[in-house]
Amino acid sequence: MTTTFGPDFDAAALATLAPELADVFTAAGFTTDGVAGYLGPEVTEALFRGEPAPVSLAAQSESQMDLLIRFFLLHEHLPATLLGEAVGARLATQLLDAKVALADAHGMAYIALDIRPHTIVGANRLIFSDVDASLVDHVPGPDHVLGVGAASLSLLQSTPVSPVSSVLDLGTGSGVQLLGQIECAEKITATDVHERALDLATATIAAAGEGDKVELLPGSWFEPVAGRRFDRLVANPPFVVGLPEVGHVYRDSGLNLDGASELVVSQATDHLTPGGTAHLLAAWVHTSGETWQQRVASWLPDKGIAAWVIQRDVADPALYVSTWLEDESLDIRCPEGQERSRAWLEHFQEHEVNGIGFGFVAIQRIGDDEPADILAEEMPQAFSDPLGPEVEEYFARV
Repeated sequence: MTTTFGPDFDAAALATLAPELADVFTAAGFTTDGVAGYLGPEVTEALFRGEPAPVSLAAQSESQMDLLIRFFLLHEHLPATLLGEAVGARLATQLLDAKVALADAHGMAYIALDIRPHTIVGANRLIFSDVDASLVDHVPGPDHVLGVGAASLSLLQSTPVSPVSSVLDLGTGSGVQLLGQIECAEKITATDVHERALDLATATIAAAGEGDKVELLPGSWFEPVAGRRFDRLVANPPFVVGLPEVGHVYRDSGLNLDGASELVVSQATDHLTPGGTAHLLAAWVHTSGETWQQRVASWLPDKGIAAWVIQRDVADPALYVSTWLEDESLDIRCPEGQERSRAWLEHFQEHEVNGIGFGFVAIQRIGDDEPADILAEEMPQAFSDPLGPEVEEYFARV
C-alpha cells in the first residue's frame, strides 16, 4: 500500500484545530509519560528504537489510547470512523478537511503529518512536523521539516531557561527550541527560510497556547532581524558539513563545508544586547593545517565576547557521510548511494578534511573594548544533567 506523507495541508486550518487536538491528547493521557506508562518499558524502548511491530501488538484494541497510538505514532491506515472515536467526529472531519489526515485508495484514513507529544523542559507539548522514517517505510523529501531529534534535544539541554525579555530562535523549524524558551521569555522572535517550517511552527505554538508571545518571520539567516538585538539567541542551523548544495532544507545550508556554522557563530554577537548570550549547535572540520580550536576561534571577534566552545564528538569522514546518507533513507550500497558517497568523500579529500567535530558554542556579549575570552575544550563523556545552568555559571565566572 502506497502512503503519501508530507501533504500540502491547510496551514490556517491546522493552526485553528491545534489547541483542541492538544486538549484531546491531554485528556486521553496521550502524553510522553502517559504513552510510556501505557505501553510499558519494553515496548516503549521498541518505540524509541523504531520497531513498529511490538507497539502495534500492544495497541490492538479500539480503546482511545490504542487508536491514538495507531493513528499518530504508527500512522496506520484505519477506518475513518475510528479516527472519529480517537479524537471526536468533528475534529476528525477537520483533520480530513485540512488534509492532515488523508484517505487511501481503499477509503482508509491515516495521519500524514507527525503530530505527537514530547516533554520539552519538563512540560508536555505537542509538536507538528513531517513524518520521518523511524517507524514507517518512507523517504523524507527535500522539503521535510524535522521534529524532535537528538541534536535538538541536546541544544535544549545546553540552553539556559532563566527569565529574559527577548529571545531569537534562528531557523526555528517545527518550533522545538522556542518551546524550550516559552516559559522564561517575555517575547520570542523565530525565523526560518522555509515556509513549510513556519506553517508547522505556527501549529506548534498554537497548541501551546502561546500565539501572542511569538513572532514568526520568514527569511534567510539573520536577514529578518537585521539591526535588532536580543537577550538570548538559540540556533540549531543546517550544520551538515558537505558540498555547497541543498538536498534537504532542514540540514543543508548550501554553504561549503562548515560555512553554515561559521556564518551563525560569526554574526551572532551582532544580534545580542549587552550581556546577552547565544547558544548554538555547530559543526567544524578538522584539517591538518590547523587545530579545530583555532578554526572555531577564528570565527569569533577579537573583542567584546566571552565564548565557551564544547566539542562533543568527532566523526571520521567515511562514517560521517554514511550516517547522513542513511539519515535520508538512502542505501549506501545502491548505485546512487555509492555515487553520492564518493562525491562527498572526494570533496572532503580536496579540502584535506580528516574529521568532523560537533558540539555547542555559547557566546556572551561583554564590553565592546574588552579582549575576547575564548575557551574551547572537548567534553565527549555522557551526561544527563542540563548544561544550561553550567553555561550561565561559566559566564558569571568569566
